[in-house]
Amino acid sequence: MSATLVSALRGVLPLLFMMLAAAPAYGAGPTTDSAPAPVSAQDAMPVEEWSEEPDPAAEALYADPLDSLTGSYPVRCKRVRAARVHTNGAWNDLWKYWQQQGFCHNGTRVTSLYDWRRWPCCVDPGWKFEGHVGRTRNGGAGQWSYSTWTQGHFSFGCSIQCLSHSYPWVRLTVRGNGTWTKSTGQ
Repeated sequence: MSATLVSALRGVLPLLFMMLAAAPAYGAGPTTDSAPAPVSAQDAMPVEEWSEEPDPAAEALYADPLDSLTGSYPVRCKRVRAARVHTNGAWNDLWKYWQQQGFCHNGTRVTSLYDWRRWPCCVDPGWKFEGHVGRTRNGGAGQWSYSTWTQGHFSFGCSIQCLSHSYPWVRLTVRGNGTWTKSTGQ
């Protein structure tokens, strides 16, 4: 290689790496915040489910019309959800505990939060959802990130005395660049 080409590559390659590292993650899915919990007899097969969907209706509602004129990062919105799933070891779901959060971001901040929900799903006979037992929130709109945590209570075999209790939790963290993480446990 000629000295001129090597010199040009030395100047351009670091810039390309910096641009790729700083690029917003439009389609970034979740990553796990922590290592999976160890498997116990009560929690034979812990499983997580998650989904992400763009939300054009919210983008239209929360978008700044000047973004296209100024070349600013456009407001993007999405709805994310995650569940803790309890199975019987044969991959039959006994119950699911979901949390959902809608958010908009502009590349540096969470600009809006909407459509937060938590709910039990698919509760197998013998199991009963006793209710939500906790919720915490950190951060918020106008900040780099927002985190929401919720916990539910399921019981099993409670005709005379409950044979088992389970307290699943789900944490979602959304960020100003559109990325998000989820973690679950019980």
